[in-house]
Amino acid sequence: MTIFSQNDINKVCFDQSTAKKIAADLVKGDSAKVELEKTKKLVFQLNEKIVEKDSVILFYIKKDTNYINQVKSYAEIKEKQSILVTGLEKDKDKLITENNNLKTGLKWVGGGFVGTLISLLTFALVK
Repeated sequence: MTIFSQNDINKVCFDQSTAKKIAADLVKGDSAKVELEKTKKLVFQLNEKIVEKDSVILFYIKKDTNYINQVKSYAEIKEKQSILVTGLEKDKDKLITENNNLKTGLKWVGGGFVGTLISLLTFALVK
């Protein structure tokens, strides 16, 4: 039995079973609204955690890339040092050879000088 008042619009009358159904639906609707708000809040918090996680991941990706670049730089430096050391060792060997040749030449020149000096002194004394 549904009754609508034309004079008082604040009153609507329903039979008891319909009123119970309406009350149950209203309670369910209010519960659904509260649950929806809680779900929205949880989704927002989850999205914040995802953004934070993504920023941490991005930080570690940048850090990893930086480490890789440092390792490459150190490898290049090591290779250049190796090339320089090899070149210096060759230069050292070349200088040692030249020094030994110079020592040998000086021995011959020194011996020749002494011999020439003795010859000149002998000629000077003989005259």
